[in-house]
Amino acid sequence: MPRLYTATSGLVSLAASTTKVVVGLASGATVTATLLGWDISFDSTASGSGAIPVRVALVRCTGVSSTGGAVVTPTPWTKGGLAAAVTARAGDTTDGASPTIIKEWLVSPTAGYSYVWPYGKELEMGISDFLELRVVSQAGMTTCNADGQIDWTE
Repeated sequence: MPRLYTATSGLVSLAASTTKVVVGLASGATVTATLLGWDISFDSTASGSGAIPVRVALVRCTGVSSTGGAVVTPTPWTKGGLAAAVTARAGDTTDGASPTIIKEWLVSPTAGYSYVWPYGKELEMGISDFLELRVVSQAGMTTCNADGQIDWTE
């Protein structure tokens, strides 16, 4: 049975016209991972012109994102489970090297979105791979917090 993990960002402040890596994952030189899904939610109470959708993207990079955020300890789904081999970060302010968008969505800052990969079509992380759940706010959006997580197996 594969081991299941979640990396959660906690609250990440998101002002207008900014980019944040809500959660970033890095696989090591001897480990691969299979992405099961991800979630993002926002706590904005804005309406009208301040409730501009946030661009949410799943991004693959060739290097780690900026170190302006914090290291996150992945949580095993099984009580007493082994520590994850994949490492995680949250709240970084720039993408890693050579970012490539895999998928992108527009999400209301007053709501959230959850995505689960269809069985058999899960996203794979190879060895020494970097994956980010990134948000880009648009001009005029009211500042809010984002909270995201990524679920995977090793």
